[in-house]
Amino acid sequence: SIGIPLTYAVLPYEQYSTAVATAGHNAGQDIMVHLPMESESNVTPESTTIRTSMGSSEVQAITTRALDSVPYAIGVNNHQGSKATSDRTTMTAVMKEIHRQHMFFLDSRTTSASVGQSVAENMGVPTGVNELFLDNDSSVGSLKEKLQEAVRMALRSSGGYIIVIGHARPNTEAAIAA
Repeated sequence: SIGIPLTYAVLPYEQYSTAVATAGHNAGQDIMVHLPMESESNVTPESTTIRTSMGSSEVQAITTRALDSVPYAIGVNNHQGSKATSDRTTMTAVMKEIHRQHMFFLDSRTTSASVGQSVAENMGVPTGVNELFLDNDSSVGSLKEKLQEAVRMALRSSGGYIIVIGHARPNTEAAIAA
């Protein structure tokens, strides 16, 4: 309702996943699958988390089910994933399915060691990378400062835009709408 284009990253298999994806799509917004991936700290993993200990066929099967479970999805980004996105074998298996479904991959960049973007590029998957998390500090004042930082970064970039990530939280909405 704030009148600007956003992309919704929707976790698969949650109670409201389909409803959120459908509402976003019906509002004219793009939908991505927020694919649960193993973090270095293994904090609160979902039951369908992609892990580096899995074989490639299991990673591909989980990826397939996750992508198929979120209606209207045109792309994928990683949920957590600092360990998984740093593992070339795991990311190759993920990218095979993303490529097969003609989607893009946005590397949330939860670690500087991520190989997600390079694997995607090597496999011909359209890709991009998060350049700024907006709401690590969720106060409205901090969010407004981060949004101003995003504007400055976009103005300095060659294309006039950057990719930033924020979360579905009341203060994030308030800061964006302000």
